Amino acid sequence: MKSIVAHRVLVILLVALASGLLFMRFSCNNKDKDKPTANFTVIDGYSRDIKVGDEVGFTSACIATSPFNVVWTFQGGYPSTSTDNQVIVIYNYSGSFTVKLCVTDTYGTDCLEKVGYITVSNSKDIVADAPMGIDDISN
Repeated sequence: MKSIVAHRVLVILLVALASGLLFMRFSCNNKDKDKPTANFTVIDGYSRDIKVGDEVGFTSACIATSPFNVVWTFQGGYPSTSTDNQVIVIYNYSGSFTVKLCVTDTYGTDCLEKVGYITVSNSKDIVADAPMGIDDISN
């Protein structure tokens, strides 16, 4: 009976996490001794489509035995790597960037890489060769 209750609690947590209602680090009892499963999302309130200089919050949604370790890689972001479960990353260049998360526990390692997951556009519209007025010329 205790196992069924624990399973139902885990399912409720996973549904809440997937729907954006809950953001936390959790682990499950890996009785089957399977390797971990890496997964991550953008924290609610942040966007995957941002402007240069904006930040994005990430949270792991890994399924692993406790203890487990995470290693993030953020192409084009600062910091470019992290071992925190949740991390805020600033993107200072425009482009499309890949995010990678690897999770390791006693039973192995799993990595998830989302190519082009973050899109960063220029923060200003560039006006090329605007005409100069008489007041713009200095002697």
